[in-house]
Amino acid sequence: MDLLRNRLKFNFSYLIYIYLFVYFIVNILFLVDFPFIHSDEAWLSGLSRAMAESGSMSVTEPFFDSFARNPHGIKLIFHLIQIVFLKVFGYKIFTFRLISLLFSIGCLYVFYSLVELIFKSNKVSLLATIILSMDLHYIYSSHLGRQEIIILFFILFNLYYLFSGLDNHSYYRDILIGISTGISIGIHPNSFIVALAIGGVYFFMVVAKKISYKNLLLLILIVSIFALIFIGISLSMDKNFIGNYRESGRQFGVEQGFSEKLLKVRDFYRNIYEGKSVTYYIPNIKFILFLFPIFFIFSILLSFNSDNGQLIRATGVGLIFILLGITLIGRYNVTSIIFIFPFIYILISYSLIAFYKNRKAYLLLLLLVITLLNTVTNIKTYSNNYNDYLNELSNNVEKGAKV
Repeated sequence: MDLLRNRLKFNFSYLIYIYLFVYFIVNILFLVDFPFIHSDEAWLSGLSRAMAESGSMSVTEPFFDSFARNPHGIKLIFHLIQIVFLKVFGYKIFTFRLISLLFSIGCLYVFYSLVELIFKSNKVSLLATIILSMDLHYIYSSHLGRQEIIILFFILFNLYYLFSGLDNHSYYRDILIGISTGISIGIHPNSFIVALAIGGVYFFMVVAKKISYKNLLLLILIVSIFALIFIGISLSMDKNFIGNYRESGRQFGVEQGFSEKLLKVRDFYRNIYEGKSVTYYIPNIKFILFLFPIFFIFSILLSFNSDNGQLIRATGVGLIFILLGITLIGRYNVTSIIFIFPFIYILISYSLIAFYKNRKAYLLLLLLVITLLNTVTNIKTYSNNYNDYLNELSNNVEKGAKV
């Protein structure tokens, strides 16, 4: 009987691989249909194509001349990834969204491993992973040919790698986490959020005496070296890189003071809650945003009476530093809200389990059903034919008009 139980338990742990494979296949089926193509996807892929055709990473967007464009290396690795996929699959929206989908699978696997590490249960980790994967905003980010889902992968990987070695932490882990964070600089400027989040968790662990301040200093050193490398690459492309990059940031409000950025926080989250945006599709995520502050407080309070409470509090610290990073950058791009979703689902799962230990599976299943219903309902509402979308544009924009 014990042998049979062990065999069943062994097989259960492999369900995550089956699920991720099925998830990938299903998402492939509507990868190009949801969401509609955003101009950022055409912009980023268009620049990657220009780089590939010219054989130089220093080119700027040939299709845009309204403002001066200056080359830099901050998104260098992302464009190199796009170029590789472009050469293999050709220039089409499927090619660039496939990158996001693949990284989303990676995110889910790391998230599964992280939850299993915290809860010591492959059943809870599987349910939590399925819930996250079914979240409408997660699917949206997984299908969008931008960098957010890649940045999320680095956030989750860093957190998992730190948590997994706390009992035997070494400088080797600091170096690898620093390299991971440094590489993310070549994906998107939101790598600042990656650095701030893991830095915040490191600081928490130093205070909790799980690691030494020397580990934090080594992390900062490695990330700083990578930052200098990318600055050096950018200066080789543009001698006035720092001045030009600051001017570009000023156009998006990045150069504003912290107090000015803080005044915009309320509008940012209210617009996300109400689904208001200038150009981006904002999924209906009212339910999860409503639960977030409630379960954040519950989970932190409950964590003080739990064996894994320290990891929960560290997760909460990571979430706070992500929100702080979004505020410090001050650009308030609605796509960046996806960074907090895995953290929210960990804290919600923890609260439900702590409150109702004997019914945790039922409550997580209920959360899954609610999440799935919200996703299916909104995608169905959204899924008008793309040709209808183009026809609507042509009715409002004259052919050959400059927009």
